Amino acid sequence: MKEEEPTPYNDGYLQVSEKHKLYYHQYGNPEGEVVLQIHGGPGSNSKPKHVNPYDLKRFRVVLFDQRGCGKSQPAGLLDENTTSDTVEDIEKLRRHLNIEKWYIHGPSWGSTLALLYAQKHPETVKKLLLRGVFFASETENDWLFKYGANQLFPDKFEDLMNIIPSDKREDYLEYLYEIAKGNNKELKEKLFTNFGKWEGSILSLFPEEDEENEIDIEKEIVSSSIMLHYSVNNYFLEDEEILKDENIQKLKDIPMVIVNGRYDIVTPMISAWKLHKALPHSILDIVHLAGHHGSTDVEMVKAIQKWIDFDF
Repeated sequence: MKEEEPTPYNDGYLQVSEKHKLYYHQYGNPEGEVVLQIHGGPGSNSKPKHVNPYDLKRFRVVLFDQRGCGKSQPAGLLDENTTSDTVEDIEKLRRHLNIEKWYIHGPSWGSTLALLYAQKHPETVKKLLLRGVFFASETENDWLFKYGANQLFPDKFEDLMNIIPSDKREDYLEYLYEIAKGNNKELKEKLFTNFGKWEGSILSLFPEEDEENEIDIEKEIVSSSIMLHYSVNNYFLEDEEILKDENIQKLKDIPMVIVNGRYDIVTPMISAWKLHKALPHSILDIVHLAGHHGSTDVEMVKAIQKWIDFDF
């Protein structure tokens, strides 16, 4: 039987700019310790299942969809959609929900936002749990889309390249981004469905065999468009901005656990290692026999469960 999804005790929309309205939903104990769970991406969305690891009698878990993502409105809008916008949206949400301080759990791109938010608003953060650390650096971006992951998954990458015009393959991200900003719906469906498959193929240590599951085309177009918007624009950050000494020092008093799969292809171990070396007070948990995925890699699921109570 299909497991029932958790039901929020409260949800709603928050107008964060003239153009953007964020969807948020809350679960668990309204009087409990507050945890903000930040979804990955860019371009993904929050899901009720993201609260499954938590003791909902103890925690009040807050989820939200970033600008243009999930149920936030308007879907897929790229205007006024930058990293600094999202960081400030998190603060607007905290104030809107009358939360003094909260724990933050940030997986993947969520770790980027969690670190940036904690650097800007350290006084509001009790503890950080980061999984699959991503600094949104040029090196990480190149690894993911140009010269790293494709060395380990050449068959999957070739599937993507085969649908890209040969004269566009060297700068294929820029090509796809131009398509994302255009109005050719048929081309978007073809390209972004395959772009999504490429990303999905490298998430887990033991990738599932391709299945003929029904694909939500509109969701794929939105997700890929936002991912390309951020990737091509260097995530709207200076290179390795998070690791600059004046920024990293702002995190030295915030308790932190860093969890990373040894065989994470999306966010390789080196970033988690750099963060741990820069912040020796942090706890680094290297999960063997795990990739990037937080719900399909069994050992990663166990590790998340171990640290989710933030008892460290």
